[in-house]
Amino acid sequence: MTSRTTSYEIFILVISILSFFTIFLLLATSAVTYEHIRQVLIVADIVFCAIFFFDFLWSLYRATNRWKYLRLGWMDLVGSVPFIYPLRVFRMRRVLDASNHLRGMSPEEISKRFRGNPARGTLFFTIVITLVIVFIASTLIVQLEKRGPSSTIVKGEEALWWTIVTMTTVGYGDYVPTTTSGRLLAVVLMFLGVGLFGVLTSFLTATFTTPVREAREEEFAEIRKELAEIKQMLRDDSGLPSDGDDSE
Repeated sequence: MTSRTTSYEIFILVISILSFFTIFLLLATSAVTYEHIRQVLIVADIVFCAIFFFDFLWSLYRATNRWKYLRLGWMDLVGSVPFIYPLRVFRMRRVLDASNHLRGMSPEEISKRFRGNPARGTLFFTIVITLVIVFIASTLIVQLEKRGPSSTIVKGEEALWWTIVTMTTVGYGDYVPTTTSGRLLAVVLMFLGVGLFGVLTSFLTATFTTPVREAREEEFAEIRKELAEIKQMLRDDSGLPSDGDDSE
């Protein structure tokens, strides 16, 4: 058995659903008509494979009985192999595992567990949103720019590179939109990128400061306890009533 948080299970469930949707689009689109879109979808599938492979390694590492985990866990490994689309059916095990973990929990309980570690939950949410934005924006920019007279963003790999560079506000200038709609998309991506990286910065800050804050709170609690004991000892020595005694 492995110990995984509710926020992580929700993260894996959402990523699994997105991966199935990606495979559906790959199978439904023509390799000729939608070549550039398929390039983006293939990269998306590779990214999902990397996430699932990490999930397999993490689950194997955290398993109390690794051989017992591998009796079914091998499907997690097989489902993370890229380029062999029929193997994606093994990702259903992840969906079932996450569903079983969340089954029986009320929305209030899920929300309470999510708030138990808001920094981690926010990180998972940010990763999902970032991936969705990158792949949707890359698909859109290819469609918007392919009719431009002097467009430089005509391939899926160029669209992905431009989207990532724009979201990080680096702006190398090697690929730039030439259409009005493409430039409007660039503006939206810049604002979204600033917001998402702000969330990531908050997560890193909370990650490094929370242990220090908890250690200080424990130290203060210990000091308060010792002061209360000293106060009680002084009262006993002086014959004064304790705080809980009546002062009549």
